[in-house]
Amino acid sequence: MTAQKPDKLWITGIALLLLALFAAVLLIVAGTHIFKARMQPQHPSADSAEQPHGPPDKPCLYTAWWYDNGIRQPIRPFDWRWDLLHGAPAYAVVNVTASTPQDLDAELIRILKTRPFRSLLGRSPIPARVKIR
Repeated sequence: MTAQKPDKLWITGIALLLLALFAAVLLIVAGTHIFKARMQPQHPSADSAEQPHGPPDKPCLYTAWWYDNGIRQPIRPFDWRWDLLHGAPAYAVVNVTASTPQDLDAELIRILKTRPFRSLLGRSPIPARVKIR
């Protein structure tokens, strides 16, 4: 095994991120804008036309992600960076991955309704309901 230089790892990471972003679909689930994508391994020497579903021993995964600070869930990086510059609480990327699209959708709905990660963001587990007149 050979060690790779950090700059090569960084470039590889950026390439993978760009690939994921261009293959992602922007959707609204339970009132929250999210990105969804299918991650599908392919053999490095295989033509994608010959192996559209990747190697049979490596199933694809279905993933979704969004930014969240317990108060807001902006989808554009510019928005959460702007918020941070103006004193908003820190954001985190929330990522959900499942083995089937149905499992992903069910888990997304559950997570977006209950927001179990809010306490990790320094917020109460369930947002308080405030009646505004």
